[in-house]
Amino acid sequence: GNRPKKLQEVFERDDAPPQSSDDVKPKRKKGAASVTDSASSSSGAQGGGSSNSNKTGTLTSKFIPPTYQTSDTFIKLIAQALKDNIFFQKMTYRQRKSLAKAMEPLQVDQDAVIIKQGSRGDYFYIIGEGTVQFLVNGNVVGSADSGGSFGELALLYSCPRAATVVVESKRCKLFRVDKTTFRAMLHQQTNELERTKVKLLENVSFLKDLSPSDVKRLGKAMTPKVLEVGDVLGTCGERNSAFYLLDDGEIEQTDADGAVTLLKAGSCFGEMALATNEPSKYTFTVKTKGLGFFMKRKTFERVLGSFSRLVTKAQDRKTLASIDAFQKADLEEDEFDDLAQVIIDETFAPDSIIFQHLKETEASLYLVLEGSVKLSGGAPKKRNEVIRPFGYFGLEHMLMDAEAGRNEKTSSTTTLAKYTATACEKCVVGILTLSDCRTIFDTKMMKGVQPPVAVNSISSKKSIASSFGASSGDDDDDDDANHDADLMIASS
Repeated sequence: GNRPKKLQEVFERDDAPPQSSDDVKPKRKKGAASVTDSASSSSGAQGGGSSNSNKTGTLTSKFIPPTYQTSDTFIKLIAQALKDNIFFQKMTYRQRKSLAKAMEPLQVDQDAVIIKQGSRGDYFYIIGEGTVQFLVNGNVVGSADSGGSFGELALLYSCPRAATVVVESKRCKLFRVDKTTFRAMLHQQTNELERTKVKLLENVSFLKDLSPSDVKRLGKAMTPKVLEVGDVLGTCGERNSAFYLLDDGEIEQTDADGAVTLLKAGSCFGEMALATNEPSKYTFTVKTKGLGFFMKRKTFERVLGSFSRLVTKAQDRKTLASIDAFQKADLEEDEFDDLAQVIIDETFAPDSIIFQHLKETEASLYLVLEGSVKLSGGAPKKRNEVIRPFGYFGLEHMLMDAEAGRNEKTSSTTTLAKYTATACEKCVVGILTLSDCRTIFDTKMMKGVQPPVAVNSISSKKSIASSFGASSGDDDDDDDANHDADLMIASS
């Protein structure tokens, strides 16, 4: 709303634990009235629509908003406050005026608690006269006076109150609108915002394989954020805290060398915060004021459960579909889906040996999700490269059925490793075993695979790096680029 920058950040937190209580009533001083008592003594609503103002339920075309007796001076003040609020700037003057007339006037005494941090939000407020303070965990973080507004996010996006609001002045005149009236009058705009988020998400490359229902769920869980000039939303070399979609405004993306790229409406950044824990290659700074939507990784897991893994599964599926060996097996779409579902993630400590040259190992394909893996040794040509997200290795071990010309599900899938794979750092690797592949398709059909040429391997790595803001792989020697099919990186 219309509030100081520091306070705006407070109202956009997404980590406040939801509580079951409604907005808390004011603390009573001697002779002080509660918000509820003040409401009953203020100018009443006219017409049959007044009964809608404190109800919740299904919105219908027959909904009639309440109308309160409010002076022209305050109608203009409320309309201007709505215009100054970035969430209502697309409303017409008539819409703002209609909403202003539907706002219930309240007289509240000093020290009254208007809303309480962590509670569910039932009202949006605009200050007519007086001053209020905003507190987080008992600490004052800001204030607002005549023309200020607060509480819209809880109504628009059903998120818990991020701060407690207390009356600071001797008396305070407020105007409030309940959730049902608010949403009914802003129904079209609210739907448009939801459609905007979905449309932005549909254009994100690493989300393209998600189903429409999953994209919609993701959109509903994203939180709006007013972007102020100079805000830093991510720093080069550090792990991003959130994934952002830019609806309005401009962001400067600066790399480690100082090169700047301008991101405009429709852009996204911070994907690595959702997909991996890799550090960002860029610093993101707000150039012009605007509006964005963001989601933290913990919100994925709290609100959507295993959805974060679903994103990685979608990328796993694309990686598998790009590998020549699987293409030659002539797999159906649902078989690729099944393969992605049986991939098991495993974490390796730094310097851990995943498999060792000429030692027995389970035939498996390894997809690097976080961290990096060093390939070394081998014969007749020695390996000497680092595989990074979203690269893979171990494919040649998967070809044992094709080489033998048979697919016996009960036969051993143990083989001698053709080189050594070592974790360079703590890393997470998705493992697809030959044994699991046998249950899904005829693995001997992977026969006759030719290694990719170097240019395809390199360009694919760059494609992943471009999409996720991180390197996919480094070759220590250009001559080593012409390796077997397991160096192929899925293009995005």
